[in-house]
Amino acid sequence: MLSRRALLEEENKSKFDKLRETLTVGKEVSGKVRSLQNFGAFVDIGGIDGLIPISEMSWGRIENPASVLSQGQDVKVKVIGIDWDKRRVSLSIKALSADPWAGAEERYQPGSKIKGKIARLLPFGVFVTLEDGIDGLIHISNLGAGRRIKHPRDVVDVGQEVEGYILSVDIASRKISVSLQPESKPKQIDYPKVGDMVEGVVEKVMNFGIFVKLSDDLTALIPNSEAGTPKGSDHNKIFTAGSKLQAAVIDVDAENGKVTISLKAVKSREEQDEYKTYVESMKKSDNNDPELGVLGEKLKSVLDVKNGSA
Repeated sequence: MLSRRALLEEENKSKFDKLRETLTVGKEVSGKVRSLQNFGAFVDIGGIDGLIPISEMSWGRIENPASVLSQGQDVKVKVIGIDWDKRRVSLSIKALSADPWAGAEERYQPGSKIKGKIARLLPFGVFVTLEDGIDGLIHISNLGAGRRIKHPRDVVDVGQEVEGYILSVDIASRKISVSLQPESKPKQIDYPKVGDMVEGVVEKVMNFGIFVKLSDDLTALIPNSEAGTPKGSDHNKIFTAGSKLQAAVIDVDAENGKVTISLKAVKSREEQDEYKTYVESMKKSDNNDPELGVLGEKLKSVLDVKNGSA
C-alpha cells in the first residue's frame, strides 16, 4: 500500500509529465501565487512552480512584489523560458501587454510638453515616470532653472508631480531626456563677411588683443598684430573702453561664434584708395609732365613695400 507522500509524488510526476508535453515558450497559462520573495513570485501552474521575476511583473519599476501581487492570487502569465532538467519555468505578466516603448517616438517628440511623477533621485539627476514602463531623465543641470544646485533633493522630492519638456528621444537605448524648462533656441546671428567694414565699441583690452562689441549678440577680436600700432604700444591707453572704432573683417568662424577684425587692414585699404584716387586724377589731367608719372610710381612702390611687410 502506497503512503500518502508516495501518492502525492506520483500525482505530481504525472502532472509534470503532462505539463512537459503541452507547455511551450510563448504560451499563456493561468496559475496561483504560492509565495512572494523580494526577487519575484512563485506561481503554481499545475504540476510545477514557475517564477515571475520582479522585472517581469510590470513595464513600470516595482520595488516590492507585494505591491502588485498577493499570496493565493489567481494570475494569468506568459511563459518566457523553460529548463526542464532543472525544473525551472520563467513567467511574465508584462509580456501579456504591449511594450510601451512601441510608438514612443510619436508620443514623445523633442520640444513637446509632458507631465510626470518623480520616481528616483540620484546625484546626477532624477528619473520622472511619464507612463508605466517609460521614465525620462532630468539631468541636474536642467533642474535648477539656471541656478547651480548640489543635489536634486534641493528642488524636487520623490512622488512630486512635475511638468517638463522633451529634449531628446533615443528609442534604441530606451532613453528620454527631459528638462523642467523649455529648450531655448539659439539666436540667429547675422555674421559679417570677410572684407566688410564694421563699427563697434571697445569692450576690454587684453594682453593678446582688443575685444570690440559689434552688436548685442556679437563681439569681435582685434589681435595685437592687427591693431596697426607701433611695437610696444600700450593698448590700454590707446583703446579705452566705450570708444568707437571702425575695422575691416579678416576672418569669420560662425561655427564657434568668432570674428576677427583688423585696424591695420583699414589703413592699408585707405592707402590703396589714395593711390587709386591719384591714378584716376592723373588719367583725367591734361598735364603730361613726366615728373608727375615718376611721383606716382614712387608712391606705388612705397605702398607695395608697406603692404608686403604688413
